[in-house]
Amino acid sequence: MIHAEALAPIEMFLNRIGLPVTRSALSEDSFLPGVVIKKGALVVDPERLGSPGDILHEAGHLAVAPGRLRNHLDGNIDACAAALIADPELGVTDAEAAQIARTEPQAIAWSYAAALAAGVSPACVFWEQGYGGQHGGAPQLVMMQVAQGFFPGVQGLVRAELCSAPPPFGDPADPGPFPQMKRWLAA
Repeated sequence: MIHAEALAPIEMFLNRIGLPVTRSALSEDSFLPGVVIKKGALVVDPERLGSPGDILHEAGHLAVAPGRLRNHLDGNIDACAAALIADPELGVTDAEAAQIARTEPQAIAWSYAAALAAGVSPACVFWEQGYGGQHGGAPQLVMMQVAQGFFPGVQGLVRAELCSAPPPFGDPADPGPFPQMKRWLAA
């Protein structure tokens, strides 16, 4: 695991904001090795984890999901979201369905802000095997776009009222624009 020093601060931060993290050996494959979502909580296997920043990415999916549906998220977010939207007993509204279907860019922006709030380098999130690096992409370029507020997920966080828009998009007098957050979990 790279950035091993970030594991404990990330776990403490997520538990403090209400996204439970537990450690357990994971036998199943997961989208990001070493971390899975189970009933709205994060289960981490440090032996399989590539970087602790991957925990923040998965936590970002939970954080930006509608609060009443968060505990229903389990496993692969995209497949789970489709199942939630189709479940008539949950009565997912059109707004909630749209919110759940667009979590990827917001999770990326959220994970950047969360890394800073946890006191760790965002490089643990934007590492070579993350965010397209495994396919020849440039995770550092994505990190730079997020940091400057030019990444679409930042505006998604603003629309969800989790943060204020950063300059040049927001009010220049705002004392706390992204990456500072007004709150960490969507309502």
